[in-house]
Amino acid sequence: MRRGSYVVLGFLMGAFFALSICGQASAIAEGGVLAGTIRLSSGAKADENTVVYLDGITGTYAVPQQPAVLDQNHELFIPHLVPVQSGQTVKFKNSEREAVTHNVHVFRGARTLFNENHFVGQDRDWIPPRPGEYEVRCNIHREMSAYILVFEHPFFASVKHQGLAPAPFTIEGIPPGTYTVVAVRDKKGTLERQEQKVIINAKQTTTVNLIIPD
Repeated sequence: MRRGSYVVLGFLMGAFFALSICGQASAIAEGGVLAGTIRLSSGAKADENTVVYLDGITGTYAVPQQPAVLDQNHELFIPHLVPVQSGQTVKFKNSEREAVTHNVHVFRGARTLFNENHFVGQDRDWIPPRPGEYEVRCNIHREMSAYILVFEHPFFASVKHQGLAPAPFTIEGIPPGTYTVVAVRDKKGTLERQEQKVIINAKQTTTVNLIIPD
């Protein structure tokens, strides 16, 4: 292929990418909003969070360039549940104030994906290979655990809880349609889900308030 052909091909590919991004931005601007609260019936533990997301959405969406952070501090993984979009980077950090070495052991089911020690101030970037659930443990501090939840779209939120108070969330730019809103909580090492059907209309806000029982 001649040089001029490469230039034309590159220009066309760039134009197609720009049009795709503009089209996605326009679709998000025309989308609806899901807003509401999630309450844990018996209250939250320290640093507990839930993840709320929409099930049933299809389409292709740009991958966020900003990494999702899973920190190690006070001998905890923070946050406990980490939602990311497929293709997005997860940044593991060790922010302990003292010289505390941690270990990051990532599983998918029973399979180990990687297992390495992390020293204070050390970062490790990792991209989950496919959508789904990944368990994270520290082999040095056995009480430490977390989950990474990987979605094929950006319509999810992490909800931080404090006691019995309902915790608010907002998800914007949702394509109009009928979906299932799902709230995920880790209950003693098992991910439990609370579901409810919702209808999303263009440029309108749908409200839902979920209570996750024990």
